[in-house]
Amino acid sequence: DSVTEMSSYVFYMCKSLKRVKMPDGIEQIAGSMFWYDYELEEVELPSKVKVIGYEAFEYCSKIREIELPETVEELKDEAFQECTNIEKIVAGEKIKKIGADVFNKDPNLTIWCPENSTIYKYAINQGINVQSTGVAVDDGDYQYELNSDGKTITLTLYIGEGGEIEIPSEVDGHKVTALNNTFNSNKTITKPTTPIIATPI
Repeated sequence: DSVTEMSSYVFYMCKSLKRVKMPDGIEQIAGSMFWYDYELEEVELPSKVKVIGYEAFEYCSKIREIELPETVEELKDEAFQECTNIEKIVAGEKIKKIGADVFNKDPNLTIWCPENSTIYKYAINQGINVQSTGVAVDDGDYQYELNSDGKTITLTLYIGEGGEIEIPSEVDGHKVTALNNTFNSNKTITKPTTPIIATPI
């Protein structure tokens, strides 16, 4: 965490670079930092990063998914242009500044973000697929909300038939990480069993 700054082009055209985990002390991904790293597949961004710079990941054509930390506030021009295989971007509500041509308008790309956030409205305006996090989904026995990481869920309401139940560790392919008033006022359940991974909130 002692590294707090990295310059532009530091990984420019690193043809063998496949995976990167960046130190948490960095608050800005400099312009063209990973420009034309066409073998790059996975990037774990710093947990405190605020700005994704100009052309930062342009032509990183093997990246399929990227999670922007909740701290990100700005995406500069063409930050993810020509990332032609990217299918999923997870973004938070703090993003307020979005430059020109940040993403390709690819029919396979979906941006997961809070509804009515700046990037949600941007995606709709640009014709990019968008999926809202925090919207209740009904799977049959439970309603749940997708968490901000776009992968895990919180169970928000039990709507099953009751009796003895086992609270699932996974629903619709999503790992259950929290319960939120899921069983309030429910008198049909006689014996719930909770998996260790589900944490009441």
